[in-house]
Amino acid sequence: MEHLREVLGAARRLGLAAWGCLHERALPGWFSVDEHGLSDDRARRYFWARHVEQVGEDLGERVDGWIPMVEPSRWAVQGWLTGSGPPGGRDDAMGFSEALEGALLGSVEAAQRLRGSGRPVATGQWIVPAFAGRVTPDVPPSPDAEAMTSTVDEALFGCWRRMIAEETLVIGGRAPVTVPGARTAFDRIGFTYRHAVAVRGDGALLPYPQQLPTRTDGQVTWAEGLALVVHHVAETFGDRPLQLIGYGVAPDDPAFDEYAHETRSIIQGALDDGIDLRGAWWEPDLDVERAPARPAG
Repeated sequence: MEHLREVLGAARRLGLAAWGCLHERALPGWFSVDEHGLSDDRARRYFWARHVEQVGEDLGERVDGWIPMVEPSRWAVQGWLTGSGPPGGRDDAMGFSEALEGALLGSVEAAQRLRGSGRPVATGQWIVPAFAGRVTPDVPPSPDAEAMTSTVDEALFGCWRRMIAEETLVIGGRAPVTVPGARTAFDRIGFTYRHAVAVRGDGALLPYPQQLPTRTDGQVTWAEGLALVVHHVAETFGDRPLQLIGYGVAPDDPAFDEYAHETRSIIQGALDDGIDLRGAWWEPDLDVERAPARPAG
């Protein structure tokens, strides 16, 4: 905590606004394994709640805003479906649903506690443009791929949207959960954009656009997807303030310069269109020699 206080103090002296995030990727084993983590109602309402209150009390005066969880749906996908994140599960649909439900509920519960600090609180939703996969560019997607695309979009976007808008959380295979106060828990609709996906009929998520080269992480650098995401979120949530809390590519990406230029234009275009976008945070580390110039204004 002393180290965090020093870092936040240095940021403030430099004129930087620092936001606090309580959960992004890994959770401590004693909580996620021994106490069954966020999917366990008792553990979430006791241990998670105490953690939120303690961090809020210790660091609340040093941060400019809060994001309870960054990309809860991506965390659940990687931890229970693809095995690329902790706890490393694969094709565990039930585990995914339980984890996603617990994370979304935990994010609302944390937001309700953190709002008392007087600092703005934002969601941290991973928005993924999903398209039905094609065997070849000339062949239309199969009905199975179309249906599975709707299922994926509902899991990654629809259930979260309904929770915020209607205060009801409905995740496939789970009973509906009433989430009191979800509509007003967040001051800003925060979201990230990483890449788009093509969805096969069996549920596999492939890189999209399918005809473009992939990065080392297997995904495609596609700036147009950011435009789709920004406008989709703006249309979904009306005049609520938005915050792009994560986007960008690594400095060694061959498309770095083009992507940086195109995404700056997209963000400026959104502002010109009257979208209330309060911030856009480039997330990967920047090589200062290749960092894009900041737009005027």
